[in-house]
Amino acid sequence: MEAKRARAGRSVFLPGEWTELKAPHLPVETVKLASHLASPLWRGEVLAPFVRLLPTAPLHGLFAQAWARTSGGA
Repeated sequence: MEAKRARAGRSVFLPGEWTELKAPHLPVETVKLASHLASPLWRGEVLAPFVRLLPTAPLHGLFAQAWARTSGGA
């Protein structure tokens, strides 16, 4: 969906909730936290495996997994 979100630097987002995070992290769609193995904490903090909020797999793999979930595996 197209929208405006503070500090996002883009205009297209996944539908759903938005998680505001403190710097150095950028805010992100809440649904993406699971693919980053991250959990939101309090006051904009996040618990993640890396110092920065980064995906834990190559992006093409994450897109393929998401597509399989949304299209019923077809």
